[in-house]
Amino acid sequence: MKECTLPIMVLTYYTTKGKTVSRPVSDGFECGRLCCLGDKCMTTASRHIDSLYTPFLDVLTQCACVPNILMKVLQPVIDRSNGWHLFEAGCVPGKTELVPEWLNAVYELLTPFVDRVIEPAVRILMKRTSVASNIDPLSEVIDELPCRCDLQNKSKGKHGKDGFRDGVTLALHNMVTQLAEDVYSLPSAVCALFVALQAVLEEKGIPTTHKCVGIHILAGCIRKKLLNAEYVEHLTGTHVKAVVKDNFCTLAESFFLAVTTSPKGDSGTPRSVVKYLKSNRDWLQQQIDIMKSYLAGTDCTEDDQESGILEGATSEFTDHFLTALASTILESPTGHGSLLQIYHLVMNNYDWIQAQLDTAPLLPSNEPPEITQFVLDCSPLPARAFSPLMVFNKIGQSSFDQDAIAEFAYDWSKLLHTDLGLSEVGFRTLLFNRHELQDGAYLEENEKKPVEVLKLKFEVEHGDLV
Repeated sequence: MKECTLPIMVLTYYTTKGKTVSRPVSDGFECGRLCCLGDKCMTTASRHIDSLYTPFLDVLTQCACVPNILMKVLQPVIDRSNGWHLFEAGCVPGKTELVPEWLNAVYELLTPFVDRVIEPAVRILMKRTSVASNIDPLSEVIDELPCRCDLQNKSKGKHGKDGFRDGVTLALHNMVTQLAEDVYSLPSAVCALFVALQAVLEEKGIPTTHKCVGIHILAGCIRKKLLNAEYVEHLTGTHVKAVVKDNFCTLAESFFLAVTTSPKGDSGTPRSVVKYLKSNRDWLQQQIDIMKSYLAGTDCTEDDQESGILEGATSEFTDHFLTALASTILESPTGHGSLLQIYHLVMNNYDWIQAQLDTAPLLPSNEPPEITQFVLDCSPLPARAFSPLMVFNKIGQSSFDQDAIAEFAYDWSKLLHTDLGLSEVGFRTLLFNRHELQDGAYLEENEKKPVEVLKLKFEVEHGDLV
């Protein structure tokens, strides 16, 4: 819908009334169509929805032709939930503040990008941890050297933990490097969202990390993913032991600290990580500047026009463009399922949407409007029996009053002289499309004279009708 009216209306209502929105009970629905795959059926899978934000944001992200489309939808949502403080410098979503559902949906948009950043570092850390945890250093198992000299710098305590810390610093260095290298692969709609968010935060006087809210959001997303053991296991394909989970927690906190704050660290930061941050301060700042120059600048949105590509376009071009866009979304890994969820949600809440938009019925009705409620239901509507008699007796949802039509006193003379909104060109086009006006058409004797009169009065060159 124009100006994103539908997603704004649905998501803002869901943000305000999310806890009270009724949800249907799963009944193991299957579409029952030919070659249905049961639980793997796309129609069946589309009804299971964890968050209403996810399908909408997934589709909107792939509509980068509309300038700032994500910001147009998310700004009212953030306003309703009073969530601007989540972007403030020093705020750690998931630690100092709960992560709201809409921010989780933004994190889901970043998952493919975050996978590329995290996966190499996770494998490095798991490899270093598995090796260092099982092999004691030589200095711990001998008391003197072969030359019978005492060890001067014999380490105190177990070295395995120091080996883990070295793994953290190596993984941390890899993640920062990977983030700076891959930042250019972020979707343009997400980059435009970061730029627009930063502009609004500056207007509100809210300080942000490095004056670039995009870095803060990316760091929060990566931190949340690393703290999720199920995500790490899915990424690596191996079981993560309890001890290793603690290592990932340290890596998550260290990474967030490295890209969002000063290199001083806090009481829970390993000493080797603090040392690494201090000794690589200039390099870290260089990597952050690379990210900032893209995420907070105009590079990621320089191809977007202020009015959009469809502004002033012909209807034929718009139809072809939107058809191609829909085809592209359907072919994406998640686009088909997201579009199905949105379609079923709209159809199940059709009356509620009509009421919210205050749309007048096509035909007036004496019956009072029914009170409808929004339902978070993405299941397909059951097939209805088609009755042509009922369909032809309706316009939209309103039925004809056959008695009123039969008894209506038509003044045909007045109707024929009334301007019905039909232009002269339109009238000529309709007139000369009739069979009687075609060259060589068979005419009865009583039809020849009226046709001749009409041709003399209205016939023009064909080019004038275009």
